[in-house]
Amino acid sequence: IPHRMGYLRIKATKIKYKIKDGRIMPKKGIIDWGECRKLWYELYPGLTLKEIKLIKDKPLVFYTNEHTNGEVYRWYWDKHVCTTPNHSVYTFEPVKQNRLKLKNIVKDENFECKFTF
Repeated sequence: IPHRMGYLRIKATKIKYKIKDGRIMPKKGIIDWGECRKLWYELYPGLTLKEIKLIKDKPLVFYTNEHTNGEVYRWYWDKHVCTTPNHSVYTFEPVKQNRLKLKNIVKDENFECKFTF
């Protein structure tokens, strides 16, 4: 980024897991709502989605990211060399087109992370 605003990069982080009620669950997992609904319709046949939503402690299905060995890739703005005043107030939000390009690159079968940070 110009004028010593920092660096943009793609950061890989491992998904951390915890054991809850004898099940392995991600600490900050992303819920796969499509798979959750399929599971709920199998567990609670004959109920509508509104009725299922009222049930407490339903099982949830999380993304495991097996295609990337359990890593999540995100855009990251490294501000360590930034000389702009109040730079901690600013954030970087990529446009949807860039997020989708990153998703397609990561989901590609030939994808291999060559850099570690």
